[in-house]
Amino acid sequence: MASIKDVAEKAGVSKSTVSHVINKTRYVAPETVQKVLQTMEELNYYPSQVASSMRSKKSKTIGFVFPLLELEPFSMILVQGMERVLNDNGYNMVLCNSRRDLKKEKEMIQMLNSRLIDGLIISPSSSERGYYKGLIKDTYPTVFVDAKAHGDFADTITSDIYRGTNEAVSYLIEKGHTRIGLIKSNFDVTPNYEKTKGYRDALTAHHMAIDESIIKSAQATIENGYQLCKELVEQSNITALLIANYVMMIGAIKYLQEAEISIPDQMAVVGVEEYEWMQILKPQISVIKQFPYQLGETAAKVILERIQNPGMERKDYRLPTEFVLKGSC
Repeated sequence: MASIKDVAEKAGVSKSTVSHVINKTRYVAPETVQKVLQTMEELNYYPSQVASSMRSKKSKTIGFVFPLLELEPFSMILVQGMERVLNDNGYNMVLCNSRRDLKKEKEMIQMLNSRLIDGLIISPSSSERGYYKGLIKDTYPTVFVDAKAHGDFADTITSDIYRGTNEAVSYLIEKGHTRIGLIKSNFDVTPNYEKTKGYRDALTAHHMAIDESIIKSAQATIENGYQLCKELVEQSNITALLIANYVMMIGAIKYLQEAEISIPDQMAVVGVEEYEWMQILKPQISVIKQFPYQLGETAAKVILERIQNPGMERKDYRLPTEFVLKGSC
């Protein structure tokens, strides 16, 4: 097995020069860099990342704990944006799927605590500040993405889902709808609360009463989306429906189609997220659109900046959303 000494001898440079090329710790002339890299390839030499990490106390690794549930492409698109920025800057990622299980999430964070990571990005499964404050180490920077825990100990990158929801419900009201049902998940995360608040505030701003009986929540599954939509249609006289969870939207649309309820003639519908497959729906569904790729990019940029400048002031970053009006309203 080739060693760094073998590479140096064959390339005609010192071992320290090879080390600087590998770790990018000092300027080396481009022609020398090319010669060293070519020699490493010829000798099939790969530097030990473990040894390098122990020497520098840096692993060039970011841990990401996120809730990837069935049929939810949002998190994977977010990962792609994050991965591009980190890879471009020489960092790798350790992905840990919590599936919105707090016990599993805790175990994953503890596992990452036992490893040498340079930073931790979390899409949290709870909004409780104390839970994360006692769990996350202060030896690396932390960034919350998509949702946040209350408090001021980490940077946060979220979408302005409140504004998008408020705009969508306001549009429905201005089009004459007075009975607007809401289907949402029961996850204890801040985007869920913001969607509900956007809905309620739009009704209040238009001097409309809030009817709790047409606000439905449950675990985010297709089956629950189907059942809650069925209950709303059969038990109330709603004329419009906001489905504030992507997975539940699939179930709700399935019920409306099976019940032969015409969209938008009998029921105006607004969902969340927009993916290419939805173009086949007739009519196409109006949505509150977020930008998960940009969320991931921003989270990666912020964690890298925090690594370089650990003393910088903590910030909250709010990315815009967009109410995309289509044929369902």
